[in-house]
Amino acid sequence: MYIDEARKILRSRYILSPKAHKVTRRAVKKELQKLEETSKSKKERKNIHEKIIALEMLILYNLAVLTLVK
Repeated sequence: MYIDEARKILRSRYILSPKAHKVTRRAVKKELQKLEETSKSKKERKNIHEKIIALEMLILYNLAVLTLVK
């Protein structure tokens, strides 16, 4: 019960575990892209864009680790 609540709180802040599934990462990325399009200030857009880049880095890092392991 507590783990699920913690996960919801972290996801609402767009913080994902490195072990998050690909579907989850893509869903969060789409949410961030929608937010970026609807944001009004440049500062807010920049903040959201940095989160998108961090998420893409997480995806690339996981892919690199998977290819090294196999």
